[in-house]
Amino acid sequence: MESGTHAAAQVRARTALIAVTLILALVSPAGADETPGLEKALKAFAEGDWKSVVEAAEVLAEDEAYDKALALDEKFLDAHKNLAILCHTMSNRYRNVERIKKSMHHYERYFALGGHDPKLEQTYRTTRSFLESQGMLR
Repeated sequence: MESGTHAAAQVRARTALIAVTLILALVSPAGADETPGLEKALKAFAEGDWKSVVEAAEVLAEDEAYDKALALDEKFLDAHKNLAILCHTMSNRYRNVERIKKSMHHYERYFALGGHDPKLEQTYRTTRSFLESQGMLR
């Protein structure tokens, strides 16, 4: 049993090391302060919460991929849509204001560029109304 526990610990340690390496590779040149989710990932790593470390690393990787796609083509509708949804759903219950603002920006770009998704538009309008009523958006 002890060897099984040791093996599981090694797998968790390797997974965390991979996740932290990915996180550090994705940190913006300006530093951690401008990398959404990095603080959460590093805190989870310090606490030994391997599952949260991997989840945070995956979110960072997705953000980075969509941002790179938009750098190549600012009119890439699916990238705006997916990044809006990703930022919205991973905003820590609207506590991460920068992530919410990024989400709203990408919702707006998606619709301004001709995106048409009635359910997404309803989600956007409801969320925007709520955030404005809470003074989180202007």
